[in-house]
Amino acid sequence: MLYNIRIRMGEAVAMTGKSDILFTYQLLDALNRGDGRGAPAYARALLDWYMDDYDALSGQSAFMAVFTPLAALQARAISGEQVGIREYVSLREPLAALLEGWIKSIRLRLFLQNGLSPAAVPGVRDGVSVTVLRGKDTAIPEAGEDRLHILLAEKPGALGDTAGKIDIILTPGELSERARLCFAADNLDYDRCYLAGKLKSLSGPRNETAIVLGGASQGVAGLHEDRMPRPALNLAVPGADPYYTVLALENARKACKNIDTAVIAAGYDFWHTDLSDSPAPADLAALARVFHPVLHGPRRFKGELPPPRRIGNDPVLEAFFDFAHLREREYGRLAAQLAALPYYNAAYNVRPVDGSLPYPFRVMTDDENNAAAHRYAENPNARHDPAHLDENIRLFADFLARMEKRRVRVTVLIPPATRFYRAQLAPKLRDSVRKALGELRVRHEFSFLDLFDSAAFDDADFQDFDHLSDMGAEKLSATVGEAL
Repeated sequence: MLYNIRIRMGEAVAMTGKSDILFTYQLLDALNRGDGRGAPAYARALLDWYMDDYDALSGQSAFMAVFTPLAALQARAISGEQVGIREYVSLREPLAALLEGWIKSIRLRLFLQNGLSPAAVPGVRDGVSVTVLRGKDTAIPEAGEDRLHILLAEKPGALGDTAGKIDIILTPGELSERARLCFAADNLDYDRCYLAGKLKSLSGPRNETAIVLGGASQGVAGLHEDRMPRPALNLAVPGADPYYTVLALENARKACKNIDTAVIAAGYDFWHTDLSDSPAPADLAALARVFHPVLHGPRRFKGELPPPRRIGNDPVLEAFFDFAHLREREYGRLAAQLAALPYYNAAYNVRPVDGSLPYPFRVMTDDENNAAAHRYAENPNARHDPAHLDENIRLFADFLARMEKRRVRVTVLIPPATRFYRAQLAPKLRDSVRKALGELRVRHEFSFLDLFDSAAFDDADFQDFDHLSDMGAEKLSATVGEAL
């Protein structure tokens, strides 16, 4: 991204102008990007600029919230102290707050280089004037202190005299990068894109799918699509509960009538889980950021869904563009890419060439492992809830009735676990699920494959206490494939 800062001459003016914004924004943008070399230089230039305008700006509390710590950091640097980007990062929030106030007094104009149409630039905010430059069009007004000109250009180097009238020049790729810096994707965003992409693919490139796999993290880690006997799609996502798993499987069947087999792979605690009635922040986050956006309809959640996770602010570009809209566009692209891929498999989950598996529980004593497994099992044990189990079994029974009418065979899989985890899981959690599913099999036809205590899997087959390693997933996938 390029800046054209034309220093205003003469006496300081009382009203904040564009030059104040651009000098301030250079530092914030460098901090957002983690530019360790540029940030200190921009900080020095900004303090010099602020000193020249101090009398005009010092009456603003938001300005002083930036000026005071900025001057202190520069004083430390002048004294010879090592001041790097880690110290300057503390200025991000006050810089953003200052810019949010200043940008409101500036007229905004967006120019698009020839070849870019407004339709190809989503997320432009209402109130922003948009002009498409044609050929060597030089009808750009001179940029004054009361207006800010941004040019979106595929080839910024071919602008000629036009560049002199533009304050900020950036490419569509740089714009997307700035949006990602404010809404950086984490595991939940990945899960959402993965689930959305897989479901959408059933109406396109994956429309020959015959087997759909669902469930929670054990299904993610333990089942490989390409090891199933016929074309398969894995919709299992970490943190899923029965309600959203059933919803995902039904949506899959509606999108692809070729599906005739469904598998639900998850631990016993899964059947006691209702994300919409959970006090756990992690459950609410999964509901709000993964399952509700893709599948909709919280079962009975009446609270307020949290806003999208924001990790940064860019008040200048966000005055022109709706970054949340740009983020959704990027997520759509990511979802399309993930549709053809297996769930992300970390390198530590794959057996090295030398056969070693450096997982912590494999090098600890049995006593240490049992203590660690006890702590690990606290969360699933705490999920024991007879009311949730009863409701989920009724939900599953209704699902089975609908699948029977559509001639879809259903299998419930309880994946294997390590001997350490098996010893720590509450018996009431295991026994209640086995009893409920056993009673349900009297009324409905489905397969129940309970491998929790299977002796066919040993420590080398696991990446942690209850999730299979890549090698273990190969074994489980083969077992399930044979059963299907």
